[in-house]
Amino acid sequence: MRPIPNYHKKIIDSDVYFRKCVLCGLTQVEIHHCFIYCGRQISEMWNYVPLCHEHHVGNKGFHKYHVTKEIVELHVLHKMTDEDYNKYYKRNFKQELNYLNSKYAYPNKTDVS
Repeated sequence: MRPIPNYHKKIIDSDVYFRKCVLCGLTQVEIHHCFIYCGRQISEMWNYVPLCHEHHVGNKGFHKYHVTKEIVELHVLHKMTDEDYNKYYKRNFKQELNYLNSKYAYPNKTDVS
């Protein structure tokens, strides 16, 4: 597990987005690194997601773990910019985004090329 840098912790503490779980809205959250690149967790603001403990460990009953994981990945992929896509060129994040958009029918966000 890679620790979150202090300068990111300051931003996370002050940002309202990080106060609720993105899946269920509970206010006791843990910060999740969504993606791994070249064997390391990516330490960038777009890759952090607030999740309650149950979603973070994958025990919530109304979603299977892989579905929860894919929904969180879809959420994070929509936060990425073109600069982020280019920075991590060894992994085709745009292809993953298109796949997840088509699978979960995310409105108005199909075929990001």
